[in-house]
Amino acid sequence: MSSKGGTTDKGSYSGDGGANEKKHQERQKKLQTNINKLKAKGATKESIAGLTAKKTKEAKKFEARTTGVAEGRKSVQSSIDRSGTDMYGSVASKATDDYLVETGQVKVGNYFRKEGGNFIRISKEEGERLYAAGDPSISRSTIGNKESQYLKYGKSDSAMGSGDPTGIMTSTAISAPMWKRQQKIKAMTLAALSFAVPMGAGTLMRMSAADAWKNKGQAGYDQYLNKFYSNMAGETSSYGVKSKTTENEKEQEVSSANITDTRTGGKTRKSDETRFKSLVAVTTGSGSVAESQRTLMKRSGKTISSGTVST
Repeated sequence: MSSKGGTTDKGSYSGDGGANEKKHQERQKKLQTNINKLKAKGATKESIAGLTAKKTKEAKKFEARTTGVAEGRKSVQSSIDRSGTDMYGSVASKATDDYLVETGQVKVGNYFRKEGGNFIRISKEEGERLYAAGDPSISRSTIGNKESQYLKYGKSDSAMGSGDPTGIMTSTAISAPMWKRQQKIKAMTLAALSFAVPMGAGTLMRMSAADAWKNKGQAGYDQYLNKFYSNMAGETSSYGVKSKTTENEKEQEVSSANITDTRTGGKTRKSDETRFKSLVAVTTGSGSVAESQRTLMKRSGKTISSGTVST
């Protein structure tokens, strides 16, 4: 933004959820200084308003990518708790979209009624009424942009439970039953596909299928949790951040269909206490863990232990 007096603001700020607050405050201070310079030099109202709008936009983006993601995660966890189900992928996705609608990050698109295996579009008036009433057959699409997708799926643009702390869905862990189902599907898919490829590749795929089947139990789920908490604490970056070269902010309509694929790995087993401390370090900046803070996967009568998971 150039001023009447030739002052140009070339700074940029991503608003990344992992950005240092000090850096954000310095950026805001710089923008305010430039605004003051424009006023002192008698710049046009349009120039001043443009830079002021930029300062406000960056402040809102920073808030959304920090406290906004944390509040969104809490809202999603609350919905999971109320649902009483261990297979809560669709619950989490819907709760995330609802949170983004409530906070003005996305707009409501169209409403649909599920009839058998089909989704029939219905009027906005009927959709709003039935959706508000909690009709389980009613769903809705949302219209957002790159920023809203970032808030939902994080910097990595990955799936639910990946452990990317910058997204609401990615920082919500999956349950043991969800993990077991994923590994079963993975094993059966790889086994079936292995017969359609050359022998060498087929053998490797069958080995991967066997590993997936083996990892569907508690030990495999423990390894997943280890990786999830490590990612949340920033100890690894295995969720695989995808670089993006476009700054396109064009709005697009997306469905609330949920994907819960996740990556596993890690040879080091951590105790639950270590996992909880890692999470608290991310969310509160403290290494001290009170019993009341252990809520990520704690739902009505369901807790995680290193040996068993009650369902």
